[in-house]
Amino acid sequence: MAAKSFEPGQSISQNTSQNISQNISKSQLEIILHEVDGKNIAAERYDSMIWKIRTGYVVVLYGAITLLVGQSQSWTDRILEILILSVGFSLLGFAVDWNFRLRQLRVVVDREKLIKSAFDIAGGQAVDSEKIKPLLRMSGESGIPISGPLRNRSFSLLLMFYAATPVMVLVFYLRS
Repeated sequence: MAAKSFEPGQSISQNTSQNISQNISKSQLEIILHEVDGKNIAAERYDSMIWKIRTGYVVVLYGAITLLVGQSQSWTDRILEILILSVGFSLLGFAVDWNFRLRQLRVVVDREKLIKSAFDIAGGQAVDSEKIKPLLRMSGESGIPISGPLRNRSFSLLLMFYAATPVMVLVFYLRS
């Protein structure tokens, strides 16, 4: 085993502390990168689930509207039923979709914080492990609120998607 070299004026305890610090940083970096990979997978799975919800919403809602219209002589005979169906189904779809979207946003926000920590460690900066620990949880299930423009933009886009059909049906209802 080769002897370790010491810088002039450096004590054995200083050198040991430095080695321990470097090992902790390397371990932290490995843990963080592993967790970033896991959060990437989780975000993709949430995205997959969200698109299944949206596809199911469109197929079932427009299928039901088609069945209702097909059962009558004129679609105006069933316009109130179509309005109730589209509003109810859109509210349900929005609630489920929004729930999954918030979970996905929590994962993405924590992933971005972990990436920043990884860059800090790789750049030689010390990172407080107490700040990293909360990011190593199942972020989507954490219930931590998402605020700001990210939440507002997501909410607005979902609202437009799920409100489009009820608004169109309402316009037809009011014109009939």
